Formats: sequence, C-alpha cells, structure tokens
Amino acid sequence: MTTIPMFEFPTAVNDEPNLPAGQGRHLLGVRVYGQVTQRDMGILADSLRFTVPVRIAELWAEMRRITDSQRHARISRCATTVGTMGDTLQWPSKNQVVAFSALSDGLAMSAFEPGGVTWEALDLHWCVAPHNGCPRATPAPDAEMRAA
Repeated sequence: MTTIPMFEFPTAVNDEPNLPAGQGRHLLGVRVYGQVTQRDMGILADSLRFTVPVRIAELWAEMRRITDSQRHARISRCATTVGTMGDTLQWPSKNQVVAFSALSDGLAMSAFEPGGVTWEALDLHWCVAPHNGCPRATPAPDAEMRAA
C-alpha cells in the first residue's frame, strides 16, 4: 500500500485570517487568505473524492493492459509534475490544471497497486481490489452468522 503524507499544510486557528482585501491565493480556484485551513483542505479532499474514482474508471482497461513497471514509470512522471508544479494548487497559475490532473492521475494509477493508495492527511483511500486492512471494506450484514 502507498501512503502519502505530503501536503500536510499548517492550519490557521480560524478560517478567516485578517488580511487586507486583495491579498491571498487560490486553492483549486477558490480564494484562500492566510494559512491553509481545514476548510481549504476540505476543498482539495472533495475535489479528489470526485476526480480520482472517475480517473480510475477511465484508466481501468489501460492499467490492466500495461506492465507494473510501465505503471510505475507513469506514476513517477505524475509525482515529478506534482513536485515541480504542486505550488500552483495554492497560487493562481496557468499550470494549476496540469498539477491537479497529475495529482489525480497519479493517485488513480496508484490505486492499482497492491493495497491501493492512502493519503493520511486527508483521510482518503483508493483501491481497485479488496485487501486486508482496507479502510473502505465493510463486513457483509451476515458475516457474523457465516463465521459461526
């Protein structure tokens, strides 16, 4: 399983820091003032909750067809893009879409790894196959009866 501790931004004490009008930045197109807050991280988490499963569905046939090393190379390219352009997720830039696409593509492709991928800071997990300790797994309603 892949665990991603990155993007653990410092959080502000309140959601409305006192900055002069016009100062701030954008997080996925939403203006953010001061430090990145839990609300801001919620915007990122909500965006990923939607886009990563969509990308998993779009990549399904292709990921089943390519080798593990080819998938790892593509994940590595996504990580490099996020590493070089990831700051555009916070600051307005023409590369914001490129960085977010690389982030969601990398997470979607990582879901095909054994154990999937978990982003602990956002409490998100994606996987394409059942596995031990899967946070998305829920026991069947009659699991206790069958175990007896």
